[in-house]
Amino acid sequence: MPVIKIADTDPASAFPAALESALHEQGRVFVQLIGSPDPATNESWFVHPLDPWIKKAIATLPDAILLETHAGDKPTWKSATNYYRVHLLLQATSVPTIYEFGKDGKVIKKLVDPEITEESLAVFIQ
Repeated sequence: MPVIKIADTDPASAFPAALESALHEQGRVFVQLIGSPDPATNESWFVHPLDPWIKKAIATLPDAILLETHAGDKPTWKSATNYYRVHLLLQATSVPTIYEFGKDGKVIKKLVDPEITEESLAVFIQ
């Protein structure tokens, strides 16, 4: 399963371009919104304990694509004007959030922290 990492330097152009490209591929398209890495530590300001399991679970799906996109540093994420909070389709409220997109470019379903558990993810990817 390819994991496409989307830089948080210009999400308004990088995210739509990566999503459009992924939608033209075979298989299911997932987006995982995560906290951006801190430049001093190269670690996200929020690491979900199931992050490795999320990637593993999606990797079991044939032809799945995972777009991993950063919500920004903590102050950027907390801003009411954060790109992912105001995005017409995403309307993000929590990090992490996992979305599945249909080939029509619309969100089919989403799973939002703190609802992300091994059980809920297993149901989500079925």
